[in-house]
Amino acid sequence: MGFGIVCGIEVKNQDITYTIVSSDGKQHTTRGVEGTRLPTNDWAVAEGDSGGMVYADNGSSVQARGIVSAGHGTTTEDPSDASNYIEWTEVPDILKDLNLKLNPAK
Repeated sequence: MGFGIVCGIEVKNQDITYTIVSSDGKQHTTRGVEGTRLPTNDWAVAEGDSGGMVYADNGSSVQARGIVSAGHGTTTEDPSDASNYIEWTEVPDILKDLNLKLNPAK
């Protein structure tokens, strides 16, 4: 589960703040985007996908959107397997946090 590229994730909330609790009990609150799987997909994100790239493919170009932060709403009996919902941190927020700017070639 979780192998390959998941296509067809629909954005549900462009500006969501959520808290992730790590296995050691520490909490981390972040701002990001929430999406959900389309009915044609079995999952939106699976265990081990955190830190992976989220991108948009419009057919003629691909644009980096951010990195996977979390998922929720299990799709199987094992809640660690897969999720119906995905949260990701957007590229502009990552760049801002790292004090970086893009300087694309013209």
